[in-house]
Amino acid sequence: MPERFGLFVIILLGESVTAVAAGIARITLTPSLVAVAAVAFTLGAALWWTYFIRSDSSAITHALEGERGALMRSFVYGYGHLPILAGIGAAGVGAEEAILAAAGEHAWAPGARLVLGVGVAAALGGMAVSQRWAPTALPWPSFAARLAVAGLAVAVGAGVGSLGPVATLGVLTSAAVGLAVGETLTLPHPSKLPNEPAWDDG
Repeated sequence: MPERFGLFVIILLGESVTAVAAGIARITLTPSLVAVAAVAFTLGAALWWTYFIRSDSSAITHALEGERGALMRSFVYGYGHLPILAGIGAAGVGAEEAILAAAGEHAWAPGARLVLGVGVAAALGGMAVSQRWAPTALPWPSFAARLAVAGLAVAVGAGVGSLGPVATLGVLTSAAVGLAVGETLTLPHPSKLPNEPAWDDG
């Protein structure tokens, strides 16, 4: 099952890349718009990296071998993927709208900005929750950092600062990349950790 969860994440990220490509296909490319599209792609790559740097394939095995507590935590792990998948899909749509707005195809609507920001927030929030309740639990500092970036994404999506499409993509991508780089440098991959539950570590 964890492999299937990962597969769905890959599929949704692929759809996000397709959305970015669809936005590019509808405009006349200039160097600045190519850069905007590259930033949008980088946002998707950062979400992908953040998910898979802490992907734990033992979640369901522990649920099957453990008692009621392990089973309940597996439900949190599994259903935590719903906001991840929905958020990635929404972020892809928002990124496409940002590219079209940057190209002058239409105005940068508040609804499009909200979809982008809330999509990124939902994806990161779901990753924080589901991976915190995986057998090799996401440490509390990383859990808090993911929620902090998710909060920033909600604020940006809600229009705090009234950022344009390029600035919105830039802020969200910078935050997501910073999070991914920070976790890569500071956290061991689950495969490097002892194969035992870490749910009771406080």
